[in-house]
Amino acid sequence: MIVRHGPPSGAMRRWVALLVFSSLAASSASPAVSAQISQPDIIQEHWYHSYATLTLDVNAWEDEYPEIVKLLVVGQTEMGRNLWMLQISDWSQENRPDGAAKEVVYIDGGHHGNEHLGTELAFLVAEHYIEGWADGDQTVLDVLATTELHILIMLNADGNDFDTRWNINQVDLNRNYDHYWNTCPTTQPGSAAFSESETLANSEYMNEVVPHADLYITMHTGVWIMLYPWGKWPEQPSDWEMYHSIRDEVNSNISEIPIRNANQGLYPNCGTSRDYGYGVMGFPTFTFETDDEQFLLGSVEAISDRLGEELDVMEYLIENVWYWRARLHVSSLDVGPGDSVTLSVDNLGHASTQNASLHYETSEGEVLWHSDVRFAVNASNSTTVTFDASNLTLADGGGFFLHYQKRVIDSSMWVREEVPAEIVTTKAQSDSIGFFSGNIGLVFLFAVVLLSGIAAWLGREESGANGDSVDPGFESILHIGDDGRIFDTKASIHDLFHRPSFHEPVVDGVRAIAVLWVLLFHAWFFQNPKWTNGHMIPLYESVFENPMFLWLVQGGLGVDMFFVISGFLIGAIILKEINRSDGMNMRRFYARRFLRLVPVYVVAMMAAIFFLDGSNAENAWANLLYVNNFLSIDDQFMGWCWSLAIEEQFYLVAPLFLLLMRKSESFLQWSVALMALGWMLRIFSLEYHDLPTLWDFRDLGSEAWIGRFDHTYDNFYTRYGGLLIGVIAAWIHVNRKAEVEEYFNSRKLAPLLISSCALLVFLFATFLEQRHLADSSYYVQLSWYAIEKDLFGGSLAVLIMCALHSKDSIAGALRGILSSRILYPIAQLSYSAYLMHEMVMIWLFPISSEFFIGAMGVAPNVVFVVNSIVSILLTLISAAILYVTIERPCMRFRKHPFMSRIDGTAKVIGDSKPKRRAPAGVIEAEVVTS
Repeated sequence: MIVRHGPPSGAMRRWVALLVFSSLAASSASPAVSAQISQPDIIQEHWYHSYATLTLDVNAWEDEYPEIVKLLVVGQTEMGRNLWMLQISDWSQENRPDGAAKEVVYIDGGHHGNEHLGTELAFLVAEHYIEGWADGDQTVLDVLATTELHILIMLNADGNDFDTRWNINQVDLNRNYDHYWNTCPTTQPGSAAFSESETLANSEYMNEVVPHADLYITMHTGVWIMLYPWGKWPEQPSDWEMYHSIRDEVNSNISEIPIRNANQGLYPNCGTSRDYGYGVMGFPTFTFETDDEQFLLGSVEAISDRLGEELDVMEYLIENVWYWRARLHVSSLDVGPGDSVTLSVDNLGHASTQNASLHYETSEGEVLWHSDVRFAVNASNSTTVTFDASNLTLADGGGFFLHYQKRVIDSSMWVREEVPAEIVTTKAQSDSIGFFSGNIGLVFLFAVVLLSGIAAWLGREESGANGDSVDPGFESILHIGDDGRIFDTKASIHDLFHRPSFHEPVVDGVRAIAVLWVLLFHAWFFQNPKWTNGHMIPLYESVFENPMFLWLVQGGLGVDMFFVISGFLIGAIILKEINRSDGMNMRRFYARRFLRLVPVYVVAMMAAIFFLDGSNAENAWANLLYVNNFLSIDDQFMGWCWSLAIEEQFYLVAPLFLLLMRKSESFLQWSVALMALGWMLRIFSLEYHDLPTLWDFRDLGSEAWIGRFDHTYDNFYTRYGGLLIGVIAAWIHVNRKAEVEEYFNSRKLAPLLISSCALLVFLFATFLEQRHLADSSYYVQLSWYAIEKDLFGGSLAVLIMCALHSKDSIAGALRGILSSRILYPIAQLSYSAYLMHEMVMIWLFPISSEFFIGAMGVAPNVVFVVNSIVSILLTLISAAILYVTIERPCMRFRKHPFMSRIDGTAKVIGDSKPKRRAPAGVIEAEVVTS
């Protein structure tokens, strides 16, 4: 029952007033004082409405502000009290100023009669917008010009006046909704769903008046928290991106109020208005729980900070309601001559949509053509899709229309929006514009084939195809003396699979495991809907919940493994040269680093222009200068190469540090001090930028997520710990080698205990994901954030030292695993594989997911496995090509006589001393990881 309530007559007002004062005199359950007469400010003191005082207030608002306030009776309680509904908007305008329909916000309070602060917060929201309009507040005026507020302040008026949770039938109204009603342990759900007049009236209003609402908030009291669906299940809702976006913005800029899934944030519950609003109506819904000060009934206690903060959150939700749905904006639509239609669309909203389609319709609405597949557009993202249009015929007066759901949840409303005719182009119009972009792939493939052909030609046997000798002048340039030719394909392939005697198998094994971990981690990570054309893949989400796969979520630690290895290898190289000559040939060191890292990096950057479709290519200069980690991750070209920048910055610092400390007896003390400084810098960076201590991958792309990445994840000053740990291990390995070997080879139990403890710490750091600390104190979270990566790196360094020097059973097992021959070629490909893997995945996953899931209907989990396997195989194949044609030849060039002129080590003419070969067991100086 929905009844329009007009302004009451004078006699009626006197009658209502008489009833009010009688009610106040008779009811001991209501602590309210005379309405309108010296009434305390709700936001300053505890003061709660009775049904009678609320009736006076809402009627007074309608009398005084008819331009913006409509008052309706939308039903009655079981005891016959009216359910007052306020409709607040600028009613002089039916639509928004741009002609579109106004957004709709629905708010109810008072499901539980004794949760008075929730009721008062609903009242406070109405009061804020009514009085703000009267005061000429421009923000309020803008909201009411574009938004309708529908507010049912007190649903359980009977329970309110008796100060009890239930209604008069002893039913918990917030367990009486028809969404999995009475299917989990609950309190007083009633005899059936909607058995109570209050909940039935509420649901009828949702269905009949506001079925298209873009926000629904139900007000409660008890625990200071905001809850989103689901209450029945612990899983995140389909529109988790939207909810996480709201959570991050609120927590970063407005309030620290916890915002969580209701099942995990509070307790499992069924039949709630929140889950009904989302699961049945398709609204974005929140339960807003104020604190429990309301249980001090009738007391006078300041609560302005708490309710004022909650009002700030409500203002944010209402003022930004336009974003709480998918809003597709077509940036281009290219129509081929009867063969294809290419659509580029941006989602301006903070919710995703999954079932969008493109239609071509006549002016009368007749559908002449529709896309053969549905497509998805992630929240705040873009996509480009191509459809078969072989049966499309354009007609006079016809137009293209997008059909899509506002949100991912199945119950959300469908919308139909016309594509502006001025952005539709035909193939003839677009061909002249897009020739280069459409053929950049061919240019790239031609370049790769050309480079491979040149490398293969240069790597041929010394005799020509007809047995003729090759020009000796040219050949002398390609030769590096007794060690052979620079470009030698057979030798490069041989080097890929055969470990030389001076390689340390343990280090190779650690490098191989590190790169495999990173590849597997990113093969999972990039199957987020953002990179699968919006398709949701259950296996992606299930990884977060399955303890067996926590190591996969922690795959970023693979980069820390690289850091430790780099610090160890480079530290050993520098320390040995310092010990040998009491100095260091800096020109030689940096020339070798350049040849090892830069040429293959430049070729990979050329490939990335194709695979990443030129995204952020204008910032490639930062990669060449190794300062790309100074840019925001959103602006970086080849965003995963931030780790290369950190390593290059380490190469600038490490030689200076080791040279300064070469005669110091306090190397270890200074190193530990630097480690502690790194912990303090991490904490300072987190606090200075006001970033959350916990980092959830499901928040991908949020402001908080990007802030954490930019300020704490890819900076040298917050990530040098692993590199420093590697240098410390190298110092011990080089300068205390005899003592270490003597200690590890003693028959004491200590070496075994050290190996065991290091292994346990390594596994602990691998499987303890940050979300496990969500319920821990802030200082525990902060401390773990500061030391986590260094704890992991330290345990890895100890395990490496044990494997190199100890003879205990754990070290022996590690040595056996890490020395496996199958790991060696993977270790050799690690640098090129790291360069190539993300661009392959970012390019492959949207294409394959759309084809197999969208067009072929293959199960998403099957596509997940196929994507993972194919992307890793393509990565290793492309890495092998780069290794044979670019990486290995450049490493050989370091032995060319020309290099001796650059690094100042040219031989004296006539010097014919044989070359000194590196002894077995030396840490290889040529290998630097990424």
